[in-house]
Amino acid sequence: MKTYITYICFFLSSIILYAQGGKINHGDKLFNKFSYVKAIEFYKDAYQKAPNDFHLNKQLGDCYMLLRQPQNAVPYYKKVVRNSDADAKYYYAYAQALRASGEYKKSEKWMRKFKATGVIDSRVEQFFNNLDFVDVLLQRKKRYEVTISPLNTVNSDYGAIKYKGNTYFVSAREDEDASVKRVYNWNNQPFLDIFKVSDTSDVVIRMPEGVNSKYHEGATCFTPDGKYMFFTRNNVFNKKEIKDDKGVNNLKIFKAEWIDGEWKNSKPLFFSSDDYSVGHPSVSADGKKLFFTSDMPGGYGGTDIYVSEIHERGGVRKPINLGPEINTEGNEMFPFYHSPEKKLYFSSEGHLGLGQLDVFVAEFNEKDGNYTNINNLGEPINSANDDFAFNLNELGSEGYLASNREGGVGDDDIYTFTRVRDFTLKGIVTDKITHEPLENATIILSDSKGEIVFEIKTGMDGYYEKLIKRDENYQINADKPKFENTIKPFNSYNQESFTEMIVNLELDPLKDMNVLAGLSADIIYFDFDKSIIREDAKPELNKIINVMNKYKDMIIFIESHTDSRGSAKYNEKLSSRRAAATYNYLIENGIAPERISSYKGYGEYKLTNDCGDGKKCDEDQHQANRRTEFVIEKMM
Repeated sequence: MKTYITYICFFLSSIILYAQGGKINHGDKLFNKFSYVKAIEFYKDAYQKAPNDFHLNKQLGDCYMLLRQPQNAVPYYKKVVRNSDADAKYYYAYAQALRASGEYKKSEKWMRKFKATGVIDSRVEQFFNNLDFVDVLLQRKKRYEVTISPLNTVNSDYGAIKYKGNTYFVSAREDEDASVKRVYNWNNQPFLDIFKVSDTSDVVIRMPEGVNSKYHEGATCFTPDGKYMFFTRNNVFNKKEIKDDKGVNNLKIFKAEWIDGEWKNSKPLFFSSDDYSVGHPSVSADGKKLFFTSDMPGGYGGTDIYVSEIHERGGVRKPINLGPEINTEGNEMFPFYHSPEKKLYFSSEGHLGLGQLDVFVAEFNEKDGNYTNINNLGEPINSANDDFAFNLNELGSEGYLASNREGGVGDDDIYTFTRVRDFTLKGIVTDKITHEPLENATIILSDSKGEIVFEIKTGMDGYYEKLIKRDENYQINADKPKFENTIKPFNSYNQESFTEMIVNLELDPLKDMNVLAGLSADIIYFDFDKSIIREDAKPELNKIINVMNKYKDMIIFIESHTDSRGSAKYNEKLSSRRAAATYNYLIENGIAPERISSYKGYGEYKLTNDCGDGKKCDEDQHQANRRTEFVIEKMM
C-alpha cells in the first residue's frame, strides 16, 4: 500500500511538473513571437507553483518592461538580481524599474552594483556625476500646465500634431465598421492607424486606405508647402508583412503626395530597410530637414535620432546621426525641431530622467552644427512613466505630449499643454541727437519694490539683453558719462503670447559739452575741385541740423578747406564756395542765419596731413583735406 501511494504521488508530481514546464514553454514561444500580454498569462500560471524560478521571474520582468509597465516589473527583477547567475544588464534594468517607480534611493544602490561589474556605459557616468539630479529637477519652477486631451480611448493614443486646421494623431481605437477585429499580439490592442479631427468639429476621421493599412501606422508630419506627408508604417509589401531574420516586422518611413485633394503614391524612403526600423518622422518648419528615429547599424545604442536634408522635389538625402551628445546606449526617439527657438526636443531613456522615457531639449549651435546644453524638461511634462511625442506651435506657447502616466484614460494618452516661456527684455541705447548707438552705457533694472533685478553694460552696438519675469512692474535706468540719466517705467503684463519685450532708450548729451565732438558729421567732405554738396554729405549735415534744433541757443561757425592741388589763391576761393554751399544748406533747412556767426574758406592752409605741394599722396589722403568743419562758438 505504501509503495502504491508513493508511486501515485510521484506520478502526480510528474504530471504537475510536466504541466508546469508546458506552461513555461508555451509562454516562451509567445514571448519569442512578441506576444507579451498572452505570455504573461502562462508565466503567471506557472509562477503560482514556482515563485522563485529564475527564468520565470526574468521573463515576467522583461514582459512588463517591454509593455512599458516598470512598476509591475519590480517584484520579478528583485528576485532575478539576487540570483548569482543574473546578467549585469539586469542590475541596470532593475535600477531603471525602481527609478520609474519613484524609488530613487534603491535605484542608486543597484546602479552602484551595475557600475561595480565594470561594464562601460556613459549612462552610468552621467548618473554618478549628477546624484542630486532628481532633487534639483523636482525643485525647479514649473513652466508648463498639462491637461489630458478628449481624444483618448482605453487603448493607445499618441503623436498628435496640428496642421492646417486639423489635429492628426495615432490611435489603436476600435474600428466599429471592420468585419474582422484584428489585434496586435505585443499588447493585445488593435493595430495603430492615423486619424484626424478638425478644429471646428469633434468628429474623429480615420485616414483612408493608401495612408492606413491593416498593419501599424505611426507618427506623421507634413512639409510646410503641403505637398508631402511623411508617416511611419510596418514593413508591408503587396499587403504582406516582411520580417527580418529574427522574425521582426520592422518599421519604415513612407512619403505620400497631395494630388487632386488626396494623399497618393505612398512609398518608403530609400534609407528604410527590411533589416532595421526607421520611424517617428518630424519635418522642420522651413521644410529643409527631416528628423527621425532608427536602430540602423552604426548607432550609439538602441534607437538613435538622425537628420536628413529634404531637397526641393521632396526627396531626402543620406541621413546623419546626431552624435553622442544626443544619442546614448539607451533609446532616443520622437524628435521635434522647433525652428523659431533653434532647439531640438526629443525623448530619451538614456539621459537622466524621472523614470523611463523623458522629454529633453537641446540647443542647436549654428557654428559647428552640433546640439548642446541638453536639459530635462522636468515635471509636469515628464513623469515616472513614458513621456514622448512632444511638439510645440510656432509661438512656442502650447503643444501636444503623449504619456502612459497614472491618471490617464487608457494606455498611452494624448495631453495638451501651455508653456510659460522665458521672457527677454532687450533694446538699444542711442544718442538722442545723433541716433548713434552708445557703448558702455549702464542699464539698471529695478522691480516694483525698488530692488535691483540686474545691472549690465551695453555692447559696441548699444545693445543689451536680459531674461526677466512676466507680470511685473519695472523701472529701467540708463546712464553714461557726459549724458543725462534716463529713467523709464514699464511692465511685463499680458505678454503670454510673446517671448520678448523691446525697450529702446535715448540719452541726451549734457549741455555743457561740445555736442558736435564725436559726431561723424563734424566734418563734411567734397569731391575734387567741386563745391557741390554730395548726396552722402546730406545725411551728415542733417545730423548737424538735428543738434542745432535740439539746442536752440547754440551758435556755430563753419570752416571749409581744400587739398594742396591747384594754386593757393584758387583753393582759397574754392574753399569759400564750399563754406557758402554748406551755410546755404543749413539755412535752407531751417537754421536761422544769426545762429551761424561766420563761414570762411581757408584753402590749403590747414591740411590734416603732410600732403602739401610737391608731395606724392593717394586720393584718400587728399580727400582727408577736402572738408568742412563745424565749431561751436557758444551755448547759452
